[in-house]
Amino acid sequence: MADFRFNKHFCGTEECSRTTDKIRQKLKSSEMVYNMCVSYQCLFKSAKTNMGTKRFKNECLQVICALRNSNGGSLVIHTYGKPDMAWSLDGFDQLVNEDCSMVIEDDTLYTDNYERKWFEELHDDSVARLPYLVIIVEPSSSISTYDFKTKVALDGAKVRPTARQIATYLCGVAGKKRKTQAESEPKFEEGKITNIYESRNVQLKRLSNEDIEEKMRKRGSGPTPSASRDVPMAMDIVAECFVARSLPEYLTTFSKLPGGGSFYCGINERKDTSEEPKIKRKKTQSSPETQHIEGTKTGENIIAGIELTEQQKQDLEKKLQRIITKKTGWYKKVNDGKYEQLDDDSILGYIDIKFHPTENGHGQGTDMGQGKRKYVIQVSVNSMFNGMVFYTDDSYPAQLNRPIPLSFRFSDEKKEEIVDTIEWFNLIEKAATPLER
Repeated sequence: MADFRFNKHFCGTEECSRTTDKIRQKLKSSEMVYNMCVSYQCLFKSAKTNMGTKRFKNECLQVICALRNSNGGSLVIHTYGKPDMAWSLDGFDQLVNEDCSMVIEDDTLYTDNYERKWFEELHDDSVARLPYLVIIVEPSSSISTYDFKTKVALDGAKVRPTARQIATYLCGVAGKKRKTQAESEPKFEEGKITNIYESRNVQLKRLSNEDIEEKMRKRGSGPTPSASRDVPMAMDIVAECFVARSLPEYLTTFSKLPGGGSFYCGINERKDTSEEPKIKRKKTQSSPETQHIEGTKTGENIIAGIELTEQQKQDLEKKLQRIITKKTGWYKKVNDGKYEQLDDDSILGYIDIKFHPTENGHGQGTDMGQGKRKYVIQVSVNSMFNGMVFYTDDSYPAQLNRPIPLSFRFSDEKKEEIVDTIEWFNLIEKAATPLER
């Protein structure tokens, strides 16, 4: 993608430009050298709470990924505002080390792939250390990936996979049989404990009409707290609640399981509030903060449901289908070992959406009046997918917010580009274990 650019920051001083050129000349003339600037204090702040630190971390890792996919090279970082004798790199190491290790696709050691050091130059038989950090990056053996945009399942959770796990899975997926889910229809009795529990192929999420109305109020399209419950819900916002609960990510995990998996909304986790709420104190530099914990988990899951009319059911199903086709990308492995992207209709062939009406104690549907009933909503991947599914991440700018793996490199003209997804598939399989190849 020729028009893609990293959003790097420059301090803009003549001294920085002059010193960077000097460092570039001292490095290998044949390698790629990329330079950027960052405040030294920024290295010691949390990327979770400080936007400047987060931007620097993301760009630093994207550049390192691109260098690995471009026969290696060096990243030169000018740390401006650094005190004269402050040479600690603890903040930088804690910021990027673990993620740099995750970019290594062949399980070789971190120390075999990276070296970071302050730049030093000789002055009249003495060595002068400059506030310029040089990261030497070794080339990838196949392809490095900044963000796979797909997850793998643990029991009750999802995690980022390694390149070798993805490669090994792709090399063996063609020989795995497609299995459909075994249907065992549980009861959905409102207010009662259900025997459904979270596992590698089941996720339970709380979602109530109150949660939806709160989101609508924040968007300026919902009722005020004192308004009537008759104000209609916007189904696009209801569908967004599923996204906020990581539905697209969980679909990528379910697609790798032999029988698929299910994502339920409208089931709450019971908490014990019989005792006084526990108090957790969180200290800050300005003042201590007290947080009340409303009860403790009991391990019991309670059927709650969401109030919907028949028309809202139909509208929500369409909205969920649209979100699934727009926020996930499905690439199927075909007979010749190549990959092809599925169209919307083909994607929905792997998806089941069910609205389970809740029941009262007499086995009758819960009638809320005005044509409304309560439902537990189930979104399922109905079988293993012979390929790989990716999701979008709204934290990225528009150009990167697509359901594709994010892998970067520099072109022959030394311009940044995103690796084409089909090419990425061919390269990532090289990271498979010798047994699978």
